[in-house]
Amino acid sequence: MVKVRQGPLDGLWSGAVRVWEVSALSLKLLGRMLMGELSLKNLSGPIAIADYAGKSAALGLTYYLGFLAFISVSLGILNLLPVPVLDGGT
Repeated sequence: MVKVRQGPLDGLWSGAVRVWEVSALSLKLLGRMLMGELSLKNLSGPIAIADYAGKSAALGLTYYLGFLAFISVSLGILNLLPVPVLDGGT
């Protein structure tokens, strides 16, 4: 990991670009799972997420916050999908 100092506007722009990249990656991987190109074993539940959170926290605050951001963006993308089971529909 390389630390880069940026001004406020450059930092916001870099953050937006990173969110876009993570969003595209999440959708791409979901599509590959639906097409059968990627195993469903790659999905993790709350226990695995907690395990990875602990491992990232052991590496330091920067890694932990990055992991939390990644999980937040991925969950946000999944919540936007019109899947009745996920969006509270019946």
